Amino acid sequence: MRTLLLFFLLAPLTLVAQEKWSARVVDAESGEPLPYVSIYVAQGRGTMSNEEGRFTLNIGADETAKFSCIGYKTLQLRSGAATVRMQPLSQELREVTITPIETEDILRRLAKQLRHESQKFATAEGRYFFRTTIIRQRRSEMMEGFMHINSAVNLNTMAVVAGKRYDTGKDDDRYFYTHRTNMHRLLELGPYVCYSKFWETSIIPLNSFKQLQKYYTYEATVMFDEDERRIYRIELRHNGKQPSRGRHRTVVQGTLYVDAETEQLLRFDGEVLGIFMSGLFVADTRKPTILNIHALYDHQKGFTEVKSYFLEGENSALHFYARAFYVDKREGAGQIIDNNMVAAIKKAGDNPMLWEHYDVLQRVEAEEEICRMSYHE
Repeated sequence: MRTLLLFFLLAPLTLVAQEKWSARVVDAESGEPLPYVSIYVAQGRGTMSNEEGRFTLNIGADETAKFSCIGYKTLQLRSGAATVRMQPLSQELREVTITPIETEDILRRLAKQLRHESQKFATAEGRYFFRTTIIRQRRSEMMEGFMHINSAVNLNTMAVVAGKRYDTGKDDDRYFYTHRTNMHRLLELGPYVCYSKFWETSIIPLNSFKQLQKYYTYEATVMFDEDERRIYRIELRHNGKQPSRGRHRTVVQGTLYVDAETEQLLRFDGEVLGIFMSGLFVADTRKPTILNIHALYDHQKGFTEVKSYFLEGENSALHFYARAFYVDKREGAGQIIDNNMVAAIKKAGDNPMLWEHYDVLQRVEAEEEICRMSYHE
C-alpha cells in the first residue's frame, strides 16, 4: 500500500471585446450537474465545468461556445443562459459486446502504444493550471497556480511557475496539512504510469500486459455516438489478487474510452484501491481513503497527452480535490516540486498576469469559502 502524507486547450484570451459568462451545466433529463464538460470557443479558447457543473468563461458577444462530453449530444450556444442543459445519448447509443479475445488484442496494442509514446515523448511538457484543496473540520487549505509538467501518457516531473495558497488557520504549522504532504504524487496516477518511483510497486493495468492478465478482469463494448463514431468502452476490474510476497499493493482500476478507428485513448474514469491517507498526528494516520480519477487525453501533438486531470478523495478526516489542466506550451523555468508543493510555491511566487491571461476552472463553493476565510494568499 502507499501512504500519502482534474483535454482541451485553455488558450490565451484574445483582445476582442468579451464578457464573463458564468453558468451551470446539467443533465437535461435528470437536472443533475454535469462535471468535466469541455467548453470551447473560437480559436481553441475554453474551459471546463467543475465538480458542481459550474464554469466561468470569457466570451465575445458574437462568439459561440461548444459543449461536449462523452455520452451527451454536443451543444453550441451563445452566452447568456444561467443553465446549460445537455441531452444524454443513453436512448440513442447502440452498444455491441465484443469477444474477450478481441478485447485482449485491443488492450495489448494500447499498452504497447502507450509504452512507446512514453519513451519517445518523455520530455514533452506543457503549462498547466493546477488546484489542490483539502477540506477538514479544523482547518481547510487550497493551493492553485501554474506548473510545467511532463505530459505524455501520464503527468510527471512537475515544476511550479507561479502560485498562491489559502489557509483558514493561522500560522501554526502543527496544523498546516499541505506543508507536510506529497499529494502532488496523486496527479501521476492513471491507467499507465511512467517515470514515477513512488508508484513503481503499484498494480497499474496498462503498464504490463502480463500484469493486466494476472490481476484484472476486462470486458468491452462498442458505443456509437451521435456522429456514428465507434468508441470502445473497456471495463478493467481488479480480480482481488495480490503478489504472493511483499506488502499489499495499491491498485488502479476503471473504465477506458478508446477511439475504435485509431485505437487512441480518449478518457479514463478510475478509482484507486488500497490508498491510506496519513495525517499530522498518530491518531490521523493510515485512514482508508476513497480515491476517484477522471482523465481526458488529446492527440494533436502526435502522442497521447493528458489534457485534464480531476481527482477527488475522502476519508473520515478530510475531503480533497486535485486538478491539472493544460493551458499552453511551456515558457520559462519553474520551481521543481520535491517533498511538497508549498515550498515550491513559496519559491516561485505569484504572477497576476497569468491569471488574466487564461480562463481557469471555477472554484466549487467550499473553495470560495476557503478564500473568504483565508489567513494567507
